Amino acid sequence: MTYPSELDIGHCIKMAHAAKEITQRKVSDDLGMKPQQYSQMIKHNGDLKVQVVMAVCNSMGMSLEELIAYGNKHNSNQ
Repeated sequence: MTYPSELDIGHCIKMAHAAKEITQRKVSDDLGMKPQQYSQMIKHNGDLKVQVVMAVCNSMGMSLEELIAYGNKHNSNQ
Protein backbone atom coordinates (compact mmCIF):
# COMPACT_ATOMS: atom_id res chain seq x y z
CA MET A 1 0.00 0.00 0.00
CA THR A 2 1.26 3.46 -0.88
CA TYR A 3 0.63 6.19 1.66
CA PRO A 4 0.06 9.77 0.46
CA SER A 5 3.33 11.00 1.96
CA GLU A 6 5.19 8.35 -0.08
CA LEU A 7 3.46 9.12 -3.36
CA ASP A 8 5.37 11.02 -6.03
CA ILE A 9 2.44 12.23 -8.13
CA GLY A 10 4.81 13.86 -10.61
CA HIS A 11 6.36 10.44 -11.25
CA CYS A 12 2.88 8.98 -11.73
CA ILE A 13 2.07 11.70 -14.27
CA LYS A 14 5.32 11.10 -16.17
CA MET A 15 4.68 7.35 -16.30
CA ALA A 16 1.10 7.94 -17.51
CA HIS A 17 2.37 10.24 -20.29
CA ALA A 18 4.73 7.53 -21.47
CA ALA A 19 2.25 4.67 -21.19
CA LYS A 20 -0.62 6.51 -22.86
CA GLU A 21 1.63 8.26 -25.40
CA ILE A 22 0.11 11.64 -24.59
CA THR A 23 2.52 14.54 -24.86
CA GLN A 24 3.12 16.99 -22.08
CA ARG A 25 2.42 19.75 -24.60
CA LYS A 26 -1.11 18.44 -25.18
CA VAL A 27 -1.88 18.40 -21.46
CA SER A 28 -0.25 21.79 -20.85
CA ASP A 29 -2.39 23.23 -23.64
CA ASP A 30 -5.51 21.69 -22.07
CA LEU A 31 -4.56 23.22 -18.72
CA GLY A 32 -3.87 26.62 -20.30
CA MET A 33 -0.21 26.81 -19.34
CA LYS A 34 3.11 26.91 -21.10
CA PRO A 35 4.81 23.53 -21.62
CA GLN A 36 7.78 24.69 -19.53
CA GLN A 37 5.48 25.56 -16.62
CA TYR A 38 3.80 22.16 -16.85
CA SER A 39 7.13 20.35 -16.97
CA GLN A 40 8.39 22.22 -13.90
CA MET A 41 5.12 21.60 -12.09
CA ILE A 42 5.32 17.83 -12.43
CA LYS A 43 9.04 17.82 -11.72
CA HIS A 44 8.55 19.67 -8.42
CA ASN A 45 5.22 18.15 -7.42
CA GLY A 46 5.11 19.66 -3.94
CA ASP A 47 2.96 22.46 -5.32
CA LEU A 48 0.43 20.24 -7.09
CA LYS A 49 -3.10 20.84 -5.91
CA VAL A 50 -5.85 18.24 -6.17
CA GLN A 51 -7.70 20.36 -8.75
CA VAL A 52 -4.62 20.45 -10.98
CA VAL A 53 -4.04 16.70 -10.67
CA MET A 54 -7.70 16.08 -11.52
CA ALA A 55 -7.40 18.40 -14.55
CA VAL A 56 -4.37 16.37 -15.69
CA CYS A 57 -6.39 13.17 -15.25
CA ASN A 58 -9.29 14.62 -17.25
CA SER A 59 -6.97 15.75 -20.03
CA MET A 60 -5.45 12.27 -20.22
CA GLY A 61 -8.83 10.53 -20.01
CA MET A 62 -8.14 8.64 -16.82
CA SER A 63 -9.18 8.46 -13.19
CA LEU A 64 -7.00 9.45 -10.26
CA GLU A 65 -6.74 5.78 -9.32
CA GLU A 66 -5.43 4.92 -12.79
CA LEU A 67 -2.88 7.73 -12.59
CA ILE A 68 -1.59 6.52 -9.24
CA ALA A 69 -1.44 2.95 -10.54
CA TYR A 70 0.95 4.00 -13.33
CA GLY A 71 3.37 5.33 -10.73
CA ASN A 72 3.00 2.31 -8.48
CA LYS A 73 3.69 -0.08 -11.37
CA HIS A 74 6.97 1.68 -12.10
CA ASN A 75 8.11 2.41 -8.56
CA SER A 76 11.64 1.11 -8.18
CA ASN A 77 11.16 0.66 -4.41
CA GLN A 78 8.61 -2.13 -4.84
